[in-house]
Amino acid sequence: MKRFLAILLIFGLAINYSCSAATTFIVGGKYAENGQFPYMVSLGNVNFPGSHGCGGGILNQRWILSAAHCFIQTPPNVVIARVGNVERMKGVTYKIIKIVQHPRFIRNIPPVYVSNWHDIAVIKTDVPIVYNEFVQPIAIGHRHIIGNIQATVAGFGAFDPSIDLNFPLEDLVMADRLKYIETQIITFNDCSRRANIFNTINPFYLNLFVHPTSHICTLQPRGIGVCFGDSGSMLIANGVVVGVTASGIRLCAQAHAAPDIFARVSTYAVWVENEIQDLN
Repeated sequence: MKRFLAILLIFGLAINYSCSAATTFIVGGKYAENGQFPYMVSLGNVNFPGSHGCGGGILNQRWILSAAHCFIQTPPNVVIARVGNVERMKGVTYKIIKIVQHPRFIRNIPPVYVSNWHDIAVIKTDVPIVYNEFVQPIAIGHRHIIGNIQATVAGFGAFDPSIDLNFPLEDLVMADRLKYIETQIITFNDCSRRANIFNTINPFYLNLFVHPTSHICTLQPRGIGVCFGDSGSMLIANGVVVGVTASGIRLCAQAHAAPDIFARVSTYAVWVENEIQDLN
């Protein structure tokens, strides 16, 4: 069976995983078609062709939106962006020359490291991204969403549902093809309540903590959700990006009634727009 090397940028570590090509991807999702998510970016390590660590979304011809925790202690020159194809190994690649994490980004550490605050970043390509029918930007959502809205998230993330929540990282399997899920944005009160329940009953070292301005949450049935490698991917509602996949990835849709957590884009919209004005 063909095997490939996946370089995870999650938590800012370039960690090598030998992963089988036979895999389930964004958990419980559907296969995407070329052009269905033209803003989608796969971020990998330039030293390992075909690697994938985080997702991202094209904002304009020079800037990509992603999660801050994808780039902890990561120099720009090791990051490569791949766009324009649902096959992870295909598409057009761009080098990254600048990484800007939100200045208030707070990285939680064990035992509480699944709810990073202000977990948002923008990265700049070395040359302008060429637009076509398969490569297009996504608009930034400014409206503060309360909840009860349908949304979509796509990603190249990985999970083998035969592994429990304590699975070793070396058992990760990465997606070869983009998948997506249709999900429901829930209210902050509902998200907080579910997170508290999860924190009470879960036997693992993880805890979920959410903040009304920093986070936006989704809920879907068990077996459907985001996982490792989906960090930085876009949560889309009404045609604009409203969230950036930030937390819950270790749960990988296996925890009953636990929400997936995203950075709330409306809170950071002005900061993002100020940072991406430099097109030179």
